[in-house]
Amino acid sequence: HFPADNDPGWTPADHEDVNTELENRFAGVILNQNQQDLKMQIIDVIASNGNVFDLPWNDAPVGLAVGAHFRTEFEEWRPNSLNQLGIGGGKRALRTSEQETEAFFAEISLPLLEDDNLGTLDLQLAARAAEITTRGIIGQQGEASFDTVIPKVAIRYSPFDMLAIRASLTEGFVTPGLFTLFGDDSNLAQLETVYDYVCDNVPEIEDCESQVSGTGGFSGQMPNVAVTSVANSELGAETSDLYNVGVSIRLLEGDMVFDMDYTTVDFNGRVEQIGAASNLSANAVGFQDYLIAQCPNTIPDWDNPSPGPGALSDGSLSTLTLDEYRAAVGQAELDCRLQATLNWVANDAKGGVGETGLGDTRLIRGEGPNGLTLSQVDEPWVEQGETTVETMIYSLRYNFDGEQIPVIGGDYGSFTVNVSVTHMLENSIQRYTSFGCDTAQQNERGICPATDNPAANIRVDGVGNRNSGGIFEPFADTFSTLPPTPEYRVSMGLRWFSGNHTAQLTGNWHDSVTVVHAGWEEVKAAGLLSEADSLVAEEDRCERSPSYICGIASRAYWNLAYTYNQPDVFGFNANVNVSIRNLFDTRPTPIQSVSGYDGYLDNIMGRVGYVRLSLSM
Repeated sequence: HFPADNDPGWTPADHEDVNTELENRFAGVILNQNQQDLKMQIIDVIASNGNVFDLPWNDAPVGLAVGAHFRTEFEEWRPNSLNQLGIGGGKRALRTSEQETEAFFAEISLPLLEDDNLGTLDLQLAARAAEITTRGIIGQQGEASFDTVIPKVAIRYSPFDMLAIRASLTEGFVTPGLFTLFGDDSNLAQLETVYDYVCDNVPEIEDCESQVSGTGGFSGQMPNVAVTSVANSELGAETSDLYNVGVSIRLLEGDMVFDMDYTTVDFNGRVEQIGAASNLSANAVGFQDYLIAQCPNTIPDWDNPSPGPGALSDGSLSTLTLDEYRAAVGQAELDCRLQATLNWVANDAKGGVGETGLGDTRLIRGEGPNGLTLSQVDEPWVEQGETTVETMIYSLRYNFDGEQIPVIGGDYGSFTVNVSVTHMLENSIQRYTSFGCDTAQQNERGICPATDNPAANIRVDGVGNRNSGGIFEPFADTFSTLPPTPEYRVSMGLRWFSGNHTAQLTGNWHDSVTVVHAGWEEVKAAGLLSEADSLVAEEDRCERSPSYICGIASRAYWNLAYTYNQPDVFGFNANVNVSIRNLFDTRPTPIQSVSGYDGYLDNIMGRVGYVRLSLSM
């Protein structure tokens, strides 16, 4: 009979079929195997001399280094059988690619000044010229070459031993990947659910009947839209410019060192993929005001049970079904709303251009009774925007012995105190830039309505804000790629050494951050908000519901560790480590997210202790 009397109810762990493909196949799961083969060949040739010649005015030696770097990287990717067949997701086929790099560099060190009275002055000059060729052989066929010359200048002046002033500038260079450049011939359009601003604001039209219902209303999410990733072989490389100025002060015969550094980094030409919803929603600017102007007293997005502050609706209509709404407003208003939507899509979106995709990509309607049902949207790879990060970092290191401790000093070993303070002065992003067009086609902000994102050339500074999540307001994508950015972060530590004993107390603190629409005023100034939204101040955007969390509080996390080293224990070197992480069991601020906290700022782990014993020969 089944089951057998001795059947344990599960497959024993030592059974031959456990964790095999056969066992998983019976369960409806296939163990897929993807295979990636990587090869790299590198040739470096470097010649250096620390004393090429002496400077005539101080007889100081000049150092010189020159070299060449040749690198070939090869990748072969063999996807699993389901990916190759396009079952259960995007179709992926065999692809092979390679990248060749030829680089030549030179560096010279010039001790310009060595004087007992005037101090020392050192200058370093370097340059690296590189040509990078990216080549798709199978699957992502194409070839692109990038040339760059990266300079570096660094100078250090020390008028006397206790003071040093330094400055440097350099550049960076990152090439786009093969998929962004050439795509994949086997990556066909996928049927996805895409947010459609038309169906969100006028959900009663017949073209939107297939939209997915949301909590308490209709979501504007349209299913079965063909979404295609559009490669861009004209993409350039992302470049960066880094500038640094710093000061070092040595006191107490070098036992105390204070450093102060100002750094700014500009990243230009970010390569990113514009999602289907963002491509489509670039046409939504002004649609609500247009709808109201064409049909006075009508209410856009009437089905929203939780309208934002300043919305015309109070949410009371959200309890109506589609038929109840149609009966309540009458046929005249329904006809007006439909005709206004048709006019907007055909002629009036984007300041009179009509609905178009970003950068001339595809955005197709045409299905449904009125031709408004969304059928296809492209997801283009574009070279967009600029990010600027500006910081001041202050650090202090102090070494002292136990005898130097006032009043209670004694033979207690030696101590080191470290403190580092990071002050974020700017962490701004201009996510979208103009694709460019004739002056006659530009609007008053200098952007091209037919092809540009409406938020092009808007820069948002995210210092003091969470940025990366929690805001679902118009044009939150202008800053959502920024990480949470507290204005201040502090790291500190106290370390003790005495014989075989070492102990360390460390702490990390971050400033509080707000959870608001950091770019609200900038978007408002650009005229991209509806009339109702423009009346709401930025600091009020988070007050959408009583449960919404408008900020994350500052937190400090402390760790304690002790280590004892004992050599020659039965021929071994013994090491015992006892540590406690999150010494005071600090908990993060709860927020509305899947994890319940922000992992970039805080740690959900409570107090954790562990002991480790290691023996080495």
